[in-house]
Amino acid sequence: MPGVPGLVVAACRSALGTAHRDDVARAAAQVSDWSGLAAAAVRHGVLPLVHAALADAAPLVRPAIPPDVLDELRRRFDENALRNIELARHLVQLAQRLATEGIAFMPIKGPTLAIAAYGDLALRQFGDLDLVIHRRDLARVRALLGADGFVPTNTVPESLDGLAVGTDYHLPLRSPASGIAIEVHWALGRRGLGSLRRPDWAWSNASTVALLGRDLPTLDREAQIVYLCAHGAKHDWSQLARVCDVYAAIRGPATVDWDRVRTIASRARVGRMLSVGLGLCDALLGADLAARGWTGSPDPAARALIAEAHMRCLTDRQLSTGDALRLQLRARDRMVDRFLLSVDVLSSPHVADLKTVTLPVGFRALYYLMRPLRLAAKYGRRLIVR
Repeated sequence: MPGVPGLVVAACRSALGTAHRDDVARAAAQVSDWSGLAAAAVRHGVLPLVHAALADAAPLVRPAIPPDVLDELRRRFDENALRNIELARHLVQLAQRLATEGIAFMPIKGPTLAIAAYGDLALRQFGDLDLVIHRRDLARVRALLGADGFVPTNTVPESLDGLAVGTDYHLPLRSPASGIAIEVHWALGRRGLGSLRRPDWAWSNASTVALLGRDLPTLDREAQIVYLCAHGAKHDWSQLARVCDVYAAIRGPATVDWDRVRTIASRARVGRMLSVGLGLCDALLGADLAARGWTGSPDPAARALIAEAHMRCLTDRQLSTGDALRLQLRARDRMVDRFLLSVDVLSSPHVADLKTVTLPVGFRALYYLMRPLRLAAKYGRRLIVR
């Protein structure tokens, strides 16, 4: 892995404790074009880790890295850290308001993952806030956030708002004034994810984390590992950060309860996604999870997905819409889960379908026919499974 990709991976390994500063120095010595380093680190969501590793290895790598590259990394690191603090403060304030209103909530990813997995708010790159709530509280949460200037990023005619929410599992909102984005979830994925679709799943696997002096609910360690593997699969493992998050949740002084991880993954029907996520920790980060007690072995389908994701992550190869859907289907454990995902993606009306045309109330069922027709017209043969 010569060049910038190799250095980014080596830096992440070093920052996460699976490699040494010497490995970073050797990777830096192989870089001939430094112009894309910061951009690659940002694109993979690992700029804080890259900066931390290069700062730690500064005496060894400084002769190889141009000063302006180090300056850019530092500037971007500082910008990210300040942004993270701003988002964390907003999350704590929002948590206080939700608690006052008696609304159960759980932050996922974002600042709480940075603290729980990395131990440092500045060491994770994130751009928005994610909350899990009960579906019954959606209207109240939406009104509360609306009073703060948050509006849906995917707008549809008001008469279709209920249909748009009813066929989805989360609602993205954004404040034009502050630029802060919040995703409100009432489930943790599309159909075909077993218990992750249950409204009480997050609260059945809850722990707490201290953020800016306030204890907030979060997923416990074993549930976090499973969720992050499912989330990485959702995003086709297109960013190295997805793999780093999984390993960051695993590492630490306490032993992971792998039996519980397997049980949670089995009930969520994401055993293959778990195998792929853990396999990528070994393949990309040199994690050696067997030494941490993991005894699972990926099946042939999972091994193929690991190899493909490994190569795609290093080459930044973008997937077509059809390829992405096929990959999502291959990541599912069971045929019924593939069917449910296919129905969700290809048949259930999404915001783009609802924005295309407004149908009278008595004809709303036709949206379920419009979805596949619109996709066929837009993507044609790219959506046909080879």
